[in-house]
Amino acid sequence: MKYGKCNFQRIDGTRCNNVATVIVPLANRGNRNACFCTECANRMLGYSDENSTRKGKVKANGFTFSMELETAGRTNGNTYGASLKGRMELAEKGFVPTSDCTVDIEFKSPIWEGLNAPIKFMPSIESLMESGDISINESCGTHFHVGHRQYINSETIGYIRRFIHSIFVPLSDCMVAHPTETANLFGRGFEHWAQPITEGTYHSEHCNFANLQHPYTIEWRICKYQNAKQYQNAMRCCKDLTNCIIENFIKHFNDTDYDTTRYSTVAKYRKHKAEIAAQKMVKIYKKYAGIEN
Repeated sequence: MKYGKCNFQRIDGTRCNNVATVIVPLANRGNRNACFCTECANRMLGYSDENSTRKGKVKANGFTFSMELETAGRTNGNTYGASLKGRMELAEKGFVPTSDCTVDIEFKSPIWEGLNAPIKFMPSIESLMESGDISINESCGTHFHVGHRQYINSETIGYIRRFIHSIFVPLSDCMVAHPTETANLFGRGFEHWAQPITEGTYHSEHCNFANLQHPYTIEWRICKYQNAKQYQNAMRCCKDLTNCIIENFIKHFNDTDYDTTRYSTVAKYRKHKAEIAAQKMVKIYKKYAGIEN
């Protein structure tokens, strides 16, 4: 049976408009019916495919955000870990489904300009979970990416990699020491796909809880969606942790007016700034995790 033209919105913002054969009521449309062709209804990109679509106006603070929403389980008898309705609800919001051998399907969000839009969207994920249109189980993560138009790029990520241990080990150690609070804040504790950062950690290890492989974001792999309130708190924490690195380390990396009587080399000065950032990151974590100093 044919239902007119496909309403599927591609990541470039255009509509498919091919002949539609599937009809689905979508909450994003006030539960009115939307029509899709067979190709769009079963659309799946590769693991390495990125979603470069941007949503919203550029914010003065320069921050950008995106997430990778992993789903699992054969929900509602479907092949992948999301029903057709769940897939199309997320597609309407700019998410693209990609394959991932560790879960059934990974949805990659658009790049949000500012934190307000993703904060407002989190209850929609909770609704899709409650209705069974997406499923998130113990094997899934919900990785949160924080970028900055000026201060997070391939060069500055290189700065962070060089001083990864000074910046992240104190935070990692504090999180390890408070497993319950860490799990409550981020949605899970450390595990194989989100590992602590120790003095022996390689700076570009994919499974570090803060992944530095990407040239334009810090990927906080420790995050996992449990409910809207929990994940909103985790997003705010990750934004503040990233901002702390920017303000206390990145902005000072190329300083030339430091006290040479106190720091005999620029490397020692940079290590000092990394350690300041680390101390403040621990305080930020404790604030969001509800841990008294």
